[in-house]
Amino acid sequence: MLGLPGLAAVIEFARIGKGTPIPYDPPKYPVTTGVYAYLRNPMQSSMVLALLVWSVYLDSSLSLILAVVAFLYSCGIALWSENVDLELRFGSQLKAHRASLRPWLPKIHPAPQTSSAKIYFDFQCTSCLEICRWFEKNLSDLQRSDLTICDANLWPGKEPLQRVTYIYPDGVNSTHGVKAIASALQHLHLGWAYLGWLIQFPIIHQIAQISMDNTLPSRRHLDTKKEPT
Repeated sequence: MLGLPGLAAVIEFARIGKGTPIPYDPPKYPVTTGVYAYLRNPMQSSMVLALLVWSVYLDSSLSLILAVVAFLYSCGIALWSENVDLELRFGSQLKAHRASLRPWLPKIHPAPQTSSAKIYFDFQCTSCLEICRWFEKNLSDLQRSDLTICDANLWPGKEPLQRVTYIYPDGVNSTHGVKAIASALQHLHLGWAYLGWLIQFPIIHQIAQISMDNTLPSRRHLDTKKEPT
């Protein structure tokens, strides 16, 4: 669990940035969503924290030394290199976003995005509507406006949606089903975001999706049966 933010950052790098943490294959697009809406350096933070815990649990001086070296490297060479590289590739927009985040301590609520994400629910599905209202209430309590809840029947695409669908703020990338709900949870606060990061992991999200599919009717089933709202 200590490494969860770092692993979630790798997933966000691949999904949104279309790249990896490896310097020779960096993200091609700026990443400001997911864990990067809460923390500037999730990978370094997870690594240092894990090493510190291992040094205590294993009574290992080597783990403690590695944690100190990793921290100093992140604050020095890595920070300078990343700042220069990111500003050259993505300009001032990403720089402003990173400036709103702390490098080692996550924010309780996510940093605002430049545009709103969208999540599409089927309002004809009673269970889906309950989840939708839960999100509406929590977003209203937090006074957040960077997640818009939409009716799946108003989906502008050519093919109708078959699952809950989340559209990232960039308007291009998307997730579906359980992953969509996990993405939407990250708009609330750190506690719900942590659950969202966990749900999106392989095996976990497959199990959660199967459970949801057996609980909630699909949109195709609703259209066939023409069940009332």
